Amino acid sequence: MENKAKTVLVIVILLISSLSILSLSNQVSAGSVIQPNTNLYVNGVMIINESTIDPLTGLPGQYGVRGNLIVNSTGTLIIENATLYFDQDVLHHYKLIVNGTLIMYNAEITVSTESLQPYLLFNASFFGANVKIHNSIIKFPGNVYFQNSNVLIV
Repeated sequence: MENKAKTVLVIVILLISSLSILSLSNQVSAGSVIQPNTNLYVNGVMIINESTIDPLTGLPGQYGVRGNLIVNSTGTLIIENATLYFDQDVLHHYKLIVNGTLIMYNAEITVSTESLQPYLLFNASFFGANVKIHNSIIKFPGNVYFQNSNVLIV
């Protein structure tokens, strides 16, 4: 009887787990393992720094994204002493869209050249954003577009 109760409990836990996974749809948060074509939405504060662990490589001080990164109007992305990179290839093209705040200190935003067929062109768009860039690099071939944004580069 006791084994039967444990089996039922395990089945219930598995059902609840699978329902919560389904409810995520295509949104992930910092620290999640990111699959290709998964958008990352920043609604609060997301900090990438030297102690951040890359969800793609497990290395500290960098954060890889395989999808669009969208900082919503209520969101703030802070990159400090770290690298944010987009891991895209010829079949998967991504972009950075900032409608909120981007703060960079001793940081870098770039694209990865490590995939089998890397796609280096990249687009970053800032709409009504607040951007502060201090001693940092935005390094990729492509386009950076600002509209109605406050930008401070030091």
